[in-house]
Parts: sequence; C-alpha cells; structure tokens
Amino acid sequence: MTSGSDASDASTASTASRDQSPLDVTVQDVIVDAVDVLQIGRSARWDNSRQFRIRDYVYVGRHFHKTALADDVCAATQTSLDRSFRLVEMAQQWRGAISVSVFLDSDDVPVFRRLLGHLQRCHGDWLAQVAFHVVSSGRERRRRKTPAARRPAADSPVTDSSAFNSPFNCSSPLQHVLRHMLRAVPPQANKWETGSVYPQNHMRNVARKGCPSTYVLLLDVDIVPTQDMAKSLATFLRLPSVERCHRCAYVLPTYELDVSAIFPRNKKQLAALEDAGRAQPFHHKAFRYNQFASNLTRWRETTETEQVIVSHNVTNTSFSTSRSTSPAMT
Repeated sequence: MTSGSDASDASTASTASRDQSPLDVTVQDVIVDAVDVLQIGRSARWDNSRQFRIRDYVYVGRHFHKTALADDVCAATQTSLDRSFRLVEMAQQWRGAISVSVFLDSDDVPVFRRLLGHLQRCHGDWLAQVAFHVVSSGRERRRRKTPAARRPAADSPVTDSSAFNSPFNCSSPLQHVLRHMLRAVPPQANKWETGSVYPQNHMRNVARKGCPSTYVLLLDVDIVPTQDMAKSLATFLRLPSVERCHRCAYVLPTYELDVSAIFPRNKKQLAALEDAGRAQPFHHKAFRYNQFASNLTRWRETTETEQVIVSHNVTNTSFSTSRSTSPAMT
C-alpha cells in the first residue's frame, strides 16, 4: 500500500470479522456491562459559547478503549442522525476504534436509542469498537416540554431493555432500517430549513477529543477507508522515523468514486478508475483546490508498496492523521 501525500491510498470493500456473534449475548447483558452503557440522561456540559450541550461517551463499546490504545490510532467522525447509517461501511473497512459525535435534538433521542438497540443485535462486531458522544442545541432545554408519549425528554434515563427492542431483520440495509425509524419524528430536512445550526467544528472536536490514542484520523462520515486501515496505519505510526516527529501530520489521498464503480482494492485499480473518468480527487468539481496542496499527481507516480509509506512532503493538510495533542484541524 502506498502513502498519499503523507499516508495511505484508497482501497477495497470487505466485511468485518466477528469476535463473537452479537446473538451470543442478550441486550440486557450488554446494557448492564460496566463499560457498555447508554447514558443519554447523563449530565451534559456546555461548549465555550454556551450554545450547545455535550454529553461525552453516552455509549462506549466494550473494546473501544482497548483497541484505541493497542493500535494507538483512532478514527474520529461526526454525523447527524439521518446520516449515521454510513458508519457501517466505515467501521467494516477501518476495523479499529471509532469516536463518533452525533447531533441530536429531543425528537431524535428515542430513535437513537432504538438504532443502538438494532446495532447491538445485528452489528455487535464493529459496534464493540465504537464510542458515541451526543451534541445538542442549548435551546432544547428552553423549549416547552410536550407530553412524554409524544416527545420523550432528552434527559430521560434508560430504565429497562424495552427501549432497545428492534423488530428489523439483521439482513436489512441500515439505511432502510433508519429511514423506517425516522418516520416517527419530523422530517430531518425541516430541521435545517427552519434555521437549526449543525455545529460541524464542535462536532469534529468532540469526536477528536473522545479518542484516547496518540494519533487521530479525522474523517467525514461518508469517507470509506481502505481495508484494515487501522492496522496498516498502526504499523506505520510505530516506525522510528514517525515516532521521532512530534509535529507531523499525515495526509491521506481521498477520492470520489462513480456510484456504479466497484471499490478499488489497490492503488492500481484506483488509478484505472480515474483514467476511465470514474474516480476523481475528493471535491474536485465542487472545489478543485480542496486537495490541491496534496499533489495527488505526484502521489500517483509513487511506486505502490504493501506497507503505508510517505510519498512526499506537503505544506497544507485537509484529512489527516495527527497526534491528539496537535491543534484541531478544521
């Protein structure tokens, strides 16, 4: 595998390995586990502007911290509830710890609870390595409360496992499952059309700070890593030359694929797709300078290897892997 401006290239789709079937444990067993608890009702903290309330670690997969510390790298991403289905492909490809910040309002909370129940039942393999944090608008606390049957309060605690019951088939695509669940709440589009603010930078930083590892890979939720990228980056980041560089950030080459294209398994296949007009640098049409400094033309000329290597030096970064003590990148 070859590095892109300073880390790895885009590659292939796969399925996650399973430590155990999620059906081997009951939902109730998961809920009472000391490390694996949904705590929507836990105390929230304000952000510095006092516009948003943050609940850190509302759900922590039982292998999240162990995996993040073992690999010393953790992916951080942020999402609204309606886009959260995209976590499936990211998690199955990454196969490492992921810190996720989710933007919720009071209408979203019961859906989020139900979604987590479905994930525990059907996707327990990768969910065990994920931690969720919740960000909500501070205005939610000032809204008039409606009857609990119509709108459960965001601070209502989980009292039993009934909130996690899920009738959906595990073979159903998560996008279809989530779409069905969201029928119970006002359309998500209405939220943004009526002036609700999605605090992207706050969300990114909440997810980043939720990673206990030295290195953090910042990703948008619709970015799909290469297969087993967590382990590939972990090997790269343990190199003496990398460990000696305390102020380095490593940029990953990021591409968009045609919707009908098969996910490439290696750099050669990706280059072939680009030559055929079925792949292009991320946001190349929307804003061609988005990855201009990464010099992906030069990256394509670098010989592909089995390991992650540094292709060349750059002076600017967009998506990156960096030490968690480095300044936040937005």
